[in-house]
Amino acid sequence: MLASFVQETANAPGTAATINLGGAVTGRVGFASVFASGATCFYGLDDGTQGEWGIGTVTHGSPVTLARTTVLGNTAGTTARLNFTGITRVYATLPAERAIWRDASNNVSLPGATLAIAPAGNGQVHLNAGTATNPGYVGFFTADGTRRGYVGWGDGTNHLLLTGENGWSWKVTSSLTVTGLLSAAGGAAVNGAAGSTRALAWQSAGSLRWQAAADSTAESGSNAGSNFSFAAHSDAGALIGAVYTIARASRVLDFKLNPTVNGVLAGALPNRQVFAASGTWTKPAGYPADTPVLVECWGGGGGGSTWASWSGGGGGGAYAERLMRLGDLGATETVTVGSGGS
Repeated sequence: MLASFVQETANAPGTAATINLGGAVTGRVGFASVFASGATCFYGLDDGTQGEWGIGTVTHGSPVTLARTTVLGNTAGTTARLNFTGITRVYATLPAERAIWRDASNNVSLPGATLAIAPAGNGQVHLNAGTATNPGYVGFFTADGTRRGYVGWGDGTNHLLLTGENGWSWKVTSSLTVTGLLSAAGGAAVNGAAGSTRALAWQSAGSLRWQAAADSTAESGSNAGSNFSFAAHSDAGALIGAVYTIARASRVLDFKLNPTVNGVLAGALPNRQVFAASGTWTKPAGYPADTPVLVECWGGGGGGSTWASWSGGGGGGAYAERLMRLGDLGATETVTVGSGGS
């Protein structure tokens, strides 16, 4: 829609929607030489006393014509076509309403609400990587100027970031498809292989595992109720994050978050071990040392007796309890259960 040094004249175009062009003035080029027939362009009209600017449509012919398709403004302060009665200059110009500029704060402002990438540019937006302290990113701001999130490169390594901040977070409102492989960030161990690349795959046992890039044996059946947990890199048995319950139906994965509190699954039932006979108590895994342990004991009661002409009833069974600290108990503890009275 833009071209350099384009200027012609029109003889008394009046308020006509389409005007005849009279050819390029000396030292300039004509509209038809730089714009295809049917192309739109920015235009300006000027007779020395008044002016008009807008978006026009060029049509080749004898003569070449310019349609005043959309008037963006004029010196009368309206968007109407002005009445030009004499020789009028017609030229290609960029109206301020369509300009992109850098303001006093070095910010680039765009009039209007939508930024479209022309097909001629293959629909691409290029961002320089920048540095860890000044990354390249596309930010999203609220009206008060607070950045609420951004997409970009920003941690000093080869990572792309999708970040929500200042009380906001990202929300997926439609289906999410992951077409690449998941890899261990920063060289962390995945399945025991530091820095290796893995994808998530279903196992026939109904669990989710890291699948090697060259392994194409992912389970294709339907597995429901599977778990995938997050453990510390240095301690594969220590749960540090959350447990997700994952159900697979057709090609859809449903994730249910079960939050944890200090390593204990929030809302989970207590670990309960009952002994009706002597045995060994085993300390449950995954609970912090300060977890309370309640020990309850019920006695079987004493036996009754008879003698001569009278008899006595049996003694009632006693109850006792004690609250202990999990960290003060061994990995196993012996439980002895006695017998009741005869």
